[in-house]
Amino acid sequence: MNEDFLQYAWAQRLFLPDLTTRDGLVVDVLSVGIRNDKDGPDFFNAKIVLDGMTWVGNIEIHDRASDWFRHGHDLDRAYDNVILHVVRLADTVVRRPSGEEIPQVELRIPDHIVKRYQTLQSASLFVPCAQTVGKVNKAALRNCLDRCLVERLRHKTAAMQAYLGQNGGDWREAFYILLARGLGFGVNGEAMEQLAKSLPLNIIGKHKDNHLQVEALLMGQSGLIDRFATSAPLSADRLRMEYLYLSKKFSLRPIDNSLWKFKTRPANSPIARIGILADLVTRMDGALSRIIENPNIENAYGAFATDANDNLIPVARLGRQSIESLIINAVVPSLFLYGKMRGKQSLCDKSLDILSSLSAESNNITKRWASVGIIAENAADSQALLELKTSYCDLHDCLRCTLSRPILCEP
Repeated sequence: MNEDFLQYAWAQRLFLPDLTTRDGLVVDVLSVGIRNDKDGPDFFNAKIVLDGMTWVGNIEIHDRASDWFRHGHDLDRAYDNVILHVVRLADTVVRRPSGEEIPQVELRIPDHIVKRYQTLQSASLFVPCAQTVGKVNKAALRNCLDRCLVERLRHKTAAMQAYLGQNGGDWREAFYILLARGLGFGVNGEAMEQLAKSLPLNIIGKHKDNHLQVEALLMGQSGLIDRFATSAPLSADRLRMEYLYLSKKFSLRPIDNSLWKFKTRPANSPIARIGILADLVTRMDGALSRIIENPNIENAYGAFATDANDNLIPVARLGRQSIESLIINAVVPSLFLYGKMRGKQSLCDKSLDILSSLSAESNNITKRWASVGIIAENAADSQALLELKTSYCDLHDCLRCTLSRPILCEP
């Protein structure tokens, strides 16, 4: 039995209550204390009654009592205030650095909880709790999904925060990069991000009234004009000539074109996505501001209306699913982060409202969640389930999951 599980059982009070020390003294736990994830005792400020006397101090937990010495706690003054040593097996007496013996109890956890935990740890299913998670009560599941959704947004906003740091706090520039990455739809996300970073929005802005030049800038920076020439030689020649002039004007160098992946549907090919980006950036002035000023689903959709007129690069209108993916991956994180950084909780709440108004994403992960009885009702749920899978289930980090207690304890 590992220490993480023992610490979890202590924190959740999953142990049998009749605790006694090796000397037969009764221990009544009034408070298990505050979990400490840093150096020092495992729990601070616990409160116990030992042989009728109340003690307040720290708790240290080990699998075996002898681990106290193996970890060097007998020589570490940080453990002077340990009032109780909690172990699975008390194989020796333990003492403070002063030599004083520390009260010690063996933690007894109900067999069915231990067996369920061992089953989770050894499971090789889609998620460790696949056979039981569908039976979890709705309130516990809702609490878990709400927590995972906020964690998902925090992870997504980390990229936006990095872009802001790189661009002197320019929200338009950061949104442009995040939008470009989103248009890569996973497989070409990194390449689209590098493309946007290589071509600042202020350069595009100088030519936003000339769509040909915007297309030339993006296609030239992508390093894909020669590839485009195989299907549209005349259009490629016009783009090449424009880019030759503009690249000298702004001292531009293309990104490495080996970054691009072409094993996609035609509508998702890098060239098609670059064409859409060119179409969007010419009309994105104030798009983020409008969403922030009036954060609703209509404004979010409106930011991604495309116009295929007079484009050299063939552009199909973005479908509903593609637009919703961009709202999920660009608009919502931007709005959430803006609200967080400006201290406007209402904007954070609005970002969650927008997610809740979108259809649940349909992908392999959400389909497999459905197969075990967990069905996403909207995009907020599907994002939460993606976070739950990648940040908890894939890591077998069951004890940090809020579903662990009902799965381990409920009948």
